[in-house]
Amino acid sequence: MNPRDSAAASLFLFFALCATSGAADQWAYIWQQVWTPAVSDAVRESRPLVDGFMVLAADVSFDQEPAAVQIPSTDWQLLSSMDVPVIAVVRLGSEFIHHVQADADKALAWLDGVGAEACAPARASGAVLQGLQFDFDCPTEHLDAYAKLLSAFRKSHPDTNLSITTLPDWLGRRDFDALLRSVDSYVLQAHGLERPRHVSDPMVLCDPEEALQWIHRASRHQVPFQVALPTYGYRMFFHADGAFAGLSAEGAPAKRIGAIDRELRSDPVVISALAAALRKEPPGYLKGITWFRLPVDDDTLNWNLPTWKRVLQGEPVAHQLAVQLEWPQPRLIEIYLNNGGETRPGGNCRFEVHADWSAVAAYDTHNGFHMVPRADGTAAIFEGSSPLPGERKLAAWLRFTHDVDTDAIYTGEVDYLP
Repeated sequence: MNPRDSAAASLFLFFALCATSGAADQWAYIWQQVWTPAVSDAVRESRPLVDGFMVLAADVSFDQEPAAVQIPSTDWQLLSSMDVPVIAVVRLGSEFIHHVQADADKALAWLDGVGAEACAPARASGAVLQGLQFDFDCPTEHLDAYAKLLSAFRKSHPDTNLSITTLPDWLGRRDFDALLRSVDSYVLQAHGLERPRHVSDPMVLCDPEEALQWIHRASRHQVPFQVALPTYGYRMFFHADGAFAGLSAEGAPAKRIGAIDRELRSDPVVISALAAALRKEPPGYLKGITWFRLPVDDDTLNWNLPTWKRVLQGEPVAHQLAVQLEWPQPRLIEIYLNNGGETRPGGNCRFEVHADWSAVAAYDTHNGFHMVPRADGTAAIFEGSSPLPGERKLAAWLRFTHDVDTDAIYTGEVDYLP
């Protein structure tokens, strides 16, 4: 275990002694456009552990005229039968602000309509609809226009339990206070990815120390809020020269020919320590945690359900990765990375294989791993993404020029990179 992972685990164990699952509300975002059987199974399994779900009810894109409103195939009947509180979420594309600035009255009328459309299926099913939420990453310089729009919406819907998602960059700004006067509560997004320019750029989804600072700053606004913590990840692609090429947030697209790929994930060990700290000493006005997003079996860029359950229940979590060496033929060694636990690290993994590198006749790396021999020829460093829990992946093979002492080839511990 590397120092970063060890420190996070120690922090978690300390706070977990004082943490209880009932110390604060815990909600989960259901963000799937299509409700597969796996989504329904995940909802059923997680229901005993959460206080409610924030459900994507409408996804609006403004890339064309008129705006494209996509209504997910949510199983509202299932949610109704479970008697679970739900909040309908309307996600608004970033271009919405231009419509607000061009014609605020028209934008308000449109918002009224899409809000009603989003909530209608939930009401018709008899689900326990507790409110409406707008998820809009408004540019910070235009918060004043967004605040005026929400104020007008509030006047038209005084009885609606209204919430919004907010960005850390909005904290402390005067227009943010005006924005909050029109809502009952909000969700502070303590996660996100700043698009890298190069594969060597530092990348993180959620820095726990920075997140704690944001949460304490948010409490000063004296409006009830929840903090959204991440369970998800990204698969990013880079050109051969290291320049950013694109990313995937869900699914597993084919790797580009000649490109580099890297996975960035929310680390459950680190995030569980943060969650435990918030349960122990929640800042003022913090109502609880909302997890983005509900883990589903067919969502490969997310935690699995067993990991998420342990975090929700305040139980310790730890990574269990190990390097395995196998000799399928004389002079040929295969190097595997095995995941014997329930978690997967947030970033790449790194380990060393010690051997006489002058005796290596040929080698090849697999599954996105790359290798750098040490200058003294005594070992090589391997780096790549970890396998899924319960699985293992081939990192590389080496072929030697002559018979070697297998006991002289050994590995070090696996380090987890941020």
